[in-house]
Amino acid sequence: MRRLAPLLLVLLAGCGSMAEAQLPDPAGPPSANVAEGAPKLATCRDQLATQWLADKAQLAVLCGRERTVDVYDVASGKRVGSTGAGIGPTDLVSDGKDAMYVVDSEGDALLVYRRSPFQLIRRVHIIGGPYAIAFDRERWGLDITLSDKTVVHYKAGWRPVLERTR
Repeated sequence: MRRLAPLLLVLLAGCGSMAEAQLPDPAGPPSANVAEGAPKLATCRDQLATQWLADKAQLAVLCGRERTVDVYDVASGKRVGSTGAGIGPTDLVSDGKDAMYVVDSEGDALLVYRRSPFQLIRRVHIIGGPYAIAFDRERWGLDITLSDKTVVHYKAGWRPVLERTR
């Protein structure tokens, strides 16, 4: 009987599955990248960031718990695309036209998306736990903040390239 006692305890404990409402919060701090004047189109519970695309004809939405990037047509309000956003997305920026960039904090990566056709086109490994991103229109670049508060600057485009560290 002594050998059965630990087995019974395991059987009573269950497998550890949780309902969606009980899942942990998305990785990292909430983003401040919310498109000014953006309508609430997404159905996800935790929009981490929203950004305009195609000169405000479309809206990109980063959903943290679902770990997706969704693109909506603003005129119709319909979702026109959706794809994965890594294993721990925390922030999203856009060039306002055709490119989107997602910081995947858990995956130590910068994810690059093309608007048309909507797809993930590149994954750039970033050492140091990236968690926030800002688009620098003047220098056409990406300022990515790492977990130790270091800011790295990447040249924007379909193939982001590291330019410097601050």
